[in-house]
Amino acid sequence: MVIRKLLFLFVLTFSYFVQAEYPDSASNSSIKILSDEIVKISEDEYLIGVKFKFDRGWHTYWINPGDSGEKAKFEWELPEGYKISNPKWPSPTKIPYPPLMTYGYENEVVILFSLFKELNSSEKGEINLNSEWLACADICLPQSGSSKVNLNDVLISPIEDQPNIQELKDNLPKKYPYPISVSAKNNELILSSELNDAFKDSEIYFFPYDQNLISHTAIQNSEIRENSFLHRVLKSEQNIEKSNIKGVVTFRKNNDISSFYFSSNNLFLENQFSLLNLSIALLSAFVGGLLLNLMPCVFPVISLKIFNFIEIANNKREVLLHGMSFSIGSIVTFVSIGLFILILKIFGEEIGWGFQLQSPMFVALLIYLFALLFLNFIGFFNIPNFFGKFGTKASNTNSYKSSFGTGVLAVAVATPCTAPFMGSALGLALTQPNFFSILIFLFLGVGFSLPYLIISLFPQSLSYLPKPGNWMETFRKIMAIPIFLTILWLIWILSNQISFLNLMSVLAGVSIIFLLCFVKQIVTFLKLSSNLISPAFAILLFFSIYLLPFNYQVKDETKSEISLEEIEILSRKGPLFINFTADWCITCKVNEQIALSGDNFNLLIKDKNINYLKIDWTNKDPNINRLIESYGRSGIPLYVFYPYEEYGPVILPEVLNKSILENYLKESY
Repeated sequence: MVIRKLLFLFVLTFSYFVQAEYPDSASNSSIKILSDEIVKISEDEYLIGVKFKFDRGWHTYWINPGDSGEKAKFEWELPEGYKISNPKWPSPTKIPYPPLMTYGYENEVVILFSLFKELNSSEKGEINLNSEWLACADICLPQSGSSKVNLNDVLISPIEDQPNIQELKDNLPKKYPYPISVSAKNNELILSSELNDAFKDSEIYFFPYDQNLISHTAIQNSEIRENSFLHRVLKSEQNIEKSNIKGVVTFRKNNDISSFYFSSNNLFLENQFSLLNLSIALLSAFVGGLLLNLMPCVFPVISLKIFNFIEIANNKREVLLHGMSFSIGSIVTFVSIGLFILILKIFGEEIGWGFQLQSPMFVALLIYLFALLFLNFIGFFNIPNFFGKFGTKASNTNSYKSSFGTGVLAVAVATPCTAPFMGSALGLALTQPNFFSILIFLFLGVGFSLPYLIISLFPQSLSYLPKPGNWMETFRKIMAIPIFLTILWLIWILSNQISFLNLMSVLAGVSIIFLLCFVKQIVTFLKLSSNLISPAFAILLFFSIYLLPFNYQVKDETKSEISLEEIEILSRKGPLFINFTADWCITCKVNEQIALSGDNFNLLIKDKNINYLKIDWTNKDPNINRLIESYGRSGIPLYVFYPYEEYGPVILPEVLNKSILENYLKESY
């Protein structure tokens, strides 16, 4: 690192003397758009080459320069209706400079770009390129230059008529045909995969995209087996454990080199349940469960427990028992949901975290339940003990069931949300089923329950809350507002899942639930016998259940046909940002309002030529579920950014703001 810093200090000192004097020429190198060799790939895609030429003994750098250096930068000015991809970097060569090892290109190199034209745009206009790069020999000198081409003056031909460009395209790294897994052992990374017979006698080398992943000067060792290979590389001292390993693997046989790019999307490395990785997963699950209490999905239900604690604040024993009951209900529900998903997966069901809100029946039942809570909060009636009640102190065995039930309800509503740190832990638990998966669900539950366990064990903390009094009745009615908003949210979700007729049936059922509160008053008003109260109640209850969507018509029966292969094809057309969302994911909707909408977001994706893809998982869709799992995740929010096809996916945090989003999308990959 000291050598690297001294090198760049030297570079900056000399930068004044080496600025380009000509549009495409610098002191030790030159840059030029190959205007005579622009080729047409399809109606909307062209291939354009940028050629760097260096004096003898000079070189420049690859995307990962190795121990020292910096890749070239490109700034384009394009005609209206045109977009350009990120550079398609050719496979680099090793350029040793003892005691350093660098990766780059000597003498000359052509870097290809895909140029995309909107179908209604003309093949006219001027393309301008400004570039900065390092040219190095015994010293490194920053260079800059520009080049331009007028589309009016060039003859664009099919790629078949340009053998030079065809050869350059064919020699670019291709996607490795088999999955490459990465494992960590001691201070080594081990790459392993299947191997074609053509590469059995080849020398293998791994060029990582991440500059701090491996020791670039260390010798890389390969072990060729019958139909597979193991490749060992020494980790860098600056290495930070990452779940996604990316790079280029080359196979050299005599003078022939075949190069392939890959991206390992495994959550952890191959040794999934090593003590270290398991500890990280359990810690992530615990912190994620704790932060889940801050998610908006949980707020209406948590208010039930807070009221309960205030009512019994003077009885330490009751605080302890109710807190423990709530916590046990939460933990048991987390583990039960996890086990249920794992069992369904074993039997081949395509299912993910938050699956319950993809079921119209479950959503309808939640609407009924929250309707009851709303009526309770505004004082129409007291909910039976299993769900908790207000206005009376909980002091009997049945009331512990109410705390247990509140814990169950809180988790049922909370699980569609994915709090920070939860995504990776859930991905490991559900995409790599194992006995330790149960521990991850257990730690999720413990993290979620921690605030209530603390209150239970230290009831004196309740002294900071107001004493029970008439204010609770007023505050309870105020708390009915978010519960009513939750009902509207659930109705909105249901409206996107089932037909209008089925939705009207559910709303009729909600109206009947409202009438249940007034059965006695209605019978009295009609001057009917009081003996009719119970039968009337039973009949109304039956009809409310009957109106649930047991048999429903899906509003939109079309399933997503998007696949990982199709996404990779889209990523060839330039940077691609994918937003996995659903109507039932409140965190998704908050992120969209804060970071993924408005002028700033639209301007960002336009300036960076980023294609934006929104994938809706509101309804059950096995294709989307498999796609989410391919990124090592099992739930949403999920945000994936492809800077370009060869680099592979970058997973963004579950909770976004404008600053976080800009840092990821503007980073130079």
